[in-house]
Amino acid sequence: MPLLGMPQGGEWLVILAIVLLLFGPAKLPGLVRQLGRSKKAWEEEMQPGTEQSANPLPAPQPTTQQPNSAPSTTQQLQSEPPTTTTS
Repeated sequence: MPLLGMPQGGEWLVILAIVLLLFGPAKLPGLVRQLGRSKKAWEEEMQPGTEQSANPLPAPQPTTQQPNSAPSTTQQLQSEPPTTTTS
């Protein structure tokens, strides 16, 4: 007879009573609902061959400069004529 193993019979009742005392009957439906959502998300992620698991991150969008926007600093520097000082 192993000392530690899976709970059986009356042990489940004791565990249920402890959970009820810790969380209270008002919070248990929300807790079970959240566990169900987590299980569903886990199962969806573990299914091979789904489109979402093949491409987990969306492709980055290329950044383009709009025609009405101000020129960048490098463009301003290139368009300004060089200044010379005479002494």
